[in-house]
Amino acid sequence: MGHAKEIWACDFFSVRTICFQMLFVFFVMHHETRQILRVRVTQHPIAEWAAQQVVDACGWDRDPPRYLIRDRDGRLGIEFDRRVQRLGVTGIRTPVRAPRANALAERWIRSARSECLGHVVILNECHL
Repeated sequence: MGHAKEIWACDFFSVRTICFQMLFVFFVMHHETRQILRVRVTQHPIAEWAAQQVVDACGWDRDPPRYLIRDRDGRLGIEFDRRVQRLGVTGIRTPVRAPRANALAERWIRSARSECLGHVVILNECHL
């Protein structure tokens, strides 16, 4: 785990509300500690918004990571890559159809769904 302290991962997952509205959850995770650094919900996931979440995860008390693992989601486009690079972070895209390449993030999504979201009916963005 020598480099794990220098690695963050991020990903989106979707949640449907009771009225069938689609919401998107974006999170940033620290590899070494498995700590969730940032979680935000939006109806309109765009690259600029997601990049701002990574910037905000750095905050005043946390340096940016050296690497950021992300999948090839179309919502994380060129603008996302540019903003992350301006922080001095090297973005690492996972291979196509290889969820194990970002296994820690995928495992957190599974836990969030089974341990939290599987027991609650989501009403709206604020509720989620």
